[in-house]
Amino acid sequence: MKIYISYRFSGANLTQLRKNLEYINSIIEKNWHKAYIFNRDAQNWGNINIEDNSIMKIAEKEIENSDVIFALVTSTEKSEWMMIEIWLAKAKWKKIILAMKKGTQLFLSETIADKIIRFDKIEELEELLYEKFK
Repeated sequence: MKIYISYRFSGANLTQLRKNLEYINSIIEKNWHKAYIFNRDAQNWGNINIEDNSIMKIAEKEIENSDVIFALVTSTEKSEWMMIEIWLAKAKWKKIILAMKKGTQLFLSETIADKIIRFDKIEELEELLYEKFK
């Protein structure tokens, strides 16, 4: 199974974001699945600059080639890109899993999600995701 990981990039603490994404990737790989992380796989953790008008084309192709979109929501600040990715995945009939830090909300996206996982600390995700990805 291929899992596209969506996340808020703009305004995020990039060191913490990378740590969180690598942690989630490790959970997915432990269960013999493959994750796609745009910043890692398309941009080599920011070492490759991609023009804004190309980002969505690449993301759309990767969402199309994925079975699931996994959206990591750790901030109350919304991400326009994440919203687009979630709704694009829905339009392509992909399964949507929202992993939401307690206290965050994505009202419309929550209505279309197949599964919502709420957590206090990122470390809780391993146990919460084990059943989803095994």
